[in-house]
Amino acid sequence: MSRHRKNEQLPQYFTSWASYQIPLRLTGPIDYEQTEFLNAYYVAYYDEENRLANVTKYLIERQKLGAREVKTFKQQERASDEALLLSVIFDTVDNLGEEIPKEKLTPGTSLYFDEIYPLGKIRPRLLTGNLISYSDTREREVYFKGAVDEAGKMIHLEKVERKFFFKEEYRYWSNGKLQERIATKEDGTIRHYYFDRKGKELEEQFEEVTNTNLVSEEEGAIHYR
Repeated sequence: MSRHRKNEQLPQYFTSWASYQIPLRLTGPIDYEQTEFLNAYYVAYYDEENRLANVTKYLIERQKLGAREVKTFKQQERASDEALLLSVIFDTVDNLGEEIPKEKLTPGTSLYFDEIYPLGKIRPRLLTGNLISYSDTREREVYFKGAVDEAGKMIHLEKVERKFFFKEEYRYWSNGKLQERIATKEDGTIRHYYFDRKGKELEEQFEEVTNTNLVSEEEGAIHYR
C-alpha cells in the first residue's frame, strides 16, 4: 500500500492498533478495497504535520438474504444480441434494482447495490438500488452485496451495514505535544481529556457529555440530528 503524502489529508485505513498509548498507534495499513471481508476496520486522518488528527472504528454487520433468481429479457426497441440484459428478481416484486449487463454475471463475481427507499406506501419495505462498485461503498452506511453462483443463474444476497463503534480526536500544542483528547463512544457519550504542554494528562480535568442525538458517523465527521 502506498501511504498518502502529509498535506493530502485523505482517509487512511487500518486493521488494528498496537498499544494503549495515546494517541493510538495504528497498525496494518490497507487500501479501502481490502476492507471488504473484514468485520471491523479503522479510518484515520492525519494533519499537515503527519500527526493523527482523528480515528474512527467501524464494525461491519452482514445479514444473509438468500438467493435470488436471475432472469433474462429483451428490450423491445432493440433486436440485436447486445439487447439481452439480465435483471435481479427480488421475491415477487419484478425488476427491482438496476439491469445487470450479461458480462457482469460471471460465476464467482461479486456485485454491489446501492440502498434506496421506495416512494409512497405501495412498497414500504427496503429495496436495493443501482449497481455500484465496491469503492463506492466507502460513502455508504448500508449497501447490498450479491455473489453470482457457478451457473450464473442465481445471486446470493446479503445486506451489509457499517456501524460506528468509537472515535478518537486529538488536538496538539504548538510544541507538538498532545493538548486534548476527545473520545466518542458508541452510545454517544463524549469525553474530553486535557494535557499540559509536556503532554502529561491533567488529573481529574475532563468533561463528559452524553449526546443522545448522535445518529451516524461518516469518515472524518460526526453528524447530529
